Amino acid sequence: MGLMFYLLDKDMNLKKIIEAYKSAIWTERFYECGDFELYIPATKDAIDALNFDYQGSTQYICRADDTTKCGMIESVIISTDAEDGNYITVSGRTLEAILFRRVVLSQVTYTGSALKTIEMLVKKSLEAPMDARRAINNLTFKNSVSAGKDQPLSTQYSGDNVGEAVEAICKTLIIGYCANFDLENKAIEIEIFEGTDRTTYQHDVPPVIFSNDFNNLLSSSYGVDVKGWKTSALVVGEGEGTNRMRVEYTANLTGIERREMYLNAQNTSTNGEEISPSIYNNILYNQGYQALSENRPKRETEADVAPNYGFKLNQDYFIGDEVTVKNEYGIEITPRVVEVIEAQDDTGYSIVPTFALS
Repeated sequence: MGLMFYLLDKDMNLKKIIEAYKSAIWTERFYECGDFELYIPATKDAIDALNFDYQGSTQYICRADDTTKCGMIESVIISTDAEDGNYITVSGRTLEAILFRRVVLSQVTYTGSALKTIEMLVKKSLEAPMDARRAINNLTFKNSVSAGKDQPLSTQYSGDNVGEAVEAICKTLIIGYCANFDLENKAIEIEIFEGTDRTTYQHDVPPVIFSNDFNNLLSSSYGVDVKGWKTSALVVGEGEGTNRMRVEYTANLTGIERREMYLNAQNTSTNGEEISPSIYNNILYNQGYQALSENRPKRETEADVAPNYGFKLNQDYFIGDEVTVKNEYGIEITPRVVEVIEAQDDTGYSIVPTFALS
């Protein structure tokens, strides 16, 4: 059975079941928002159902095989072709994109827990903001991350995009975030979570191995890219000229191995010394730490795996899990599943996971 989708209106009511399509691509990511694209024959019924109303109201695409997965339609393109036929391209981002519809309206400073900071960003901007117009109905927050993953964090936001802020903290902590959809109750749960270690180096759960030896690795690529790697961040805060406050976060590499970056943090402030110098230094220090976390060496493996042989997605392994990957040259790594692309077209169903070393 191929992928099937529900089209929902702005109130999350069912408008149409989408079974007939030329192709469908659904991508989920661990650290970032996912996306989707459906290529559908342009029938009048489909056009009437998929067209935005004059206000551009939100419409949703929900996975029929797993209704916890949902996305928001952001683009509908109708194209005509005398030879190939007429089609509608429907695309958008998965429901995590709802975080990107909010910004931090006034300056706020958080000190203490990184996990609590994510919770406060979500609650004060979407779940229970002071301005009721900003509230998202039936939206809740869930923290599924163990306390051992938490880190102290001092940070300041003013005008920052909530989605970007959440992603930055997640990349620093090496945790993921997702939006779980409840179709029956028309509810959204923003969850932060950590993957499960399913490598061969643990004994708590059955290991997941992608290898030619297991006949479940159809093709793969492995690469290392250090072009964007930074090892030292100079963060410059409030003040004028040479009197601006400066903090350096560094991995203590020297000589040719030192890779520097500059961060202009002038939008942060002590508010006339309302915030103590020590806390303000920690805010700048954490900005440098987050910047280096986002600019680590990229070690990625992309693999086309057999979807119905050996290990099944969302049954034996999930996005965010650590697994074992071994190619025909004997290169064995234990990366994390950071992206999964599911595709359905005339050639059948395929799964392409992307793995990255933490």
